[in-house]
Amino acid sequence: MELQTISQVSKEYGVSVRMLRYYEEEKLIESKRKADYAYRVYDETAIKRLQQIIILRKLQIPVKQIKNILNNPDISSTIDIFRQSINELNEEITALSTIKSILNVLVDIIQDKIGITPQVDLIADTSILPLVESLSFNKYIIKENLSMEELNKANETLNKLTDKKEDDRVKHPQEKIVETFDYHSVKVDIVEWAATIWCGKIGYATNNTGEPDVDKIMSDFQALPQNSQNRTIANGRIEDNWDVCMSVNYLSAEHPNGVMFGFLVGTGQQSDEYDIYKVPAAQYARIHMCDETAKALDCEPWRGGIPPYEWIGEQIAPQIGYKYGNDTLPIFEYYGYYDPAKYSHEFCYLYVPVQKA
Repeated sequence: MELQTISQVSKEYGVSVRMLRYYEEEKLIESKRKADYAYRVYDETAIKRLQQIIILRKLQIPVKQIKNILNNPDISSTIDIFRQSINELNEEITALSTIKSILNVLVDIIQDKIGITPQVDLIADTSILPLVESLSFNKYIIKENLSMEELNKANETLNKLTDKKEDDRVKHPQEKIVETFDYHSVKVDIVEWAATIWCGKIGYATNNTGEPDVDKIMSDFQALPQNSQNRTIANGRIEDNWDVCMSVNYLSAEHPNGVMFGFLVGTGQQSDEYDIYKVPAAQYARIHMCDETAKALDCEPWRGGIPPYEWIGEQIAPQIGYKYGNDTLPIFEYYGYYDPAKYSHEFCYLYVPVQKA
């Protein structure tokens, strides 16, 4: 391999002349001087070493650590350096994730104020200020360190704000939360419902052991009048962004099982195309129905069909001092905020009737 001048190396490998000189000062590479030649030149050994340095710098290994890697024959030392770098990257990822989550929350908060306030006042907003104040003033992620204590504080504040925002979105007018439990990291709410009226389409099995024709019931429900946002309309509809799938008689073998797709209304006075189902005041346990909940309960993920009411009635309820409630009450799958682009709802909660054991 021919000797290369510093300018040739700089151009070929995209490293500035100044940086090459710095690497020489740090004794990472070594140049030579040819007789009767005024410029530095690099031989094959120096070029190969430079290529290693470039790779390590692209992996964000500091120059000081690169010196240890290249000059230390002990391979275990290199492994330790790489592991340390992995830990630092994990902290940076956590930091960036926290900042991203905070920005997402700020976007939601500010969007809610569009049309209400003429401009954004971050200082006056009591929900924004504590969230951002948990971070230091002039510390920047990646280039400067943000302490894990500060990140944890920011995450804690963010979680409280996010939980509050989600709690506000999943509140239903007929319910009141009376107790909350943490069961294997699954949030379990005990709620009291006032008497309710549900409007939609319902169908029953032909006998006490069969299943209703769910596809036909859903088809009939989707055929009901809809508005421009593809939301089923009815007299006195209360929740525009929430629908339910109600499983009727599944806690009792005395009557045929039924399924209803519908929504909460304030009146039973509807046209003949709608079915009406009235539910008396009752107490329910509710959980977020998702893969994370199934994993926490050591159960198979639910993929549709009969709702996994045994998660509550047989696994959770006995451990928190409750049992199945009145077996004439329906089980609810409560779906909120449908996203047509994803063909899915943002929220899905399971409600099972319970009573004190």
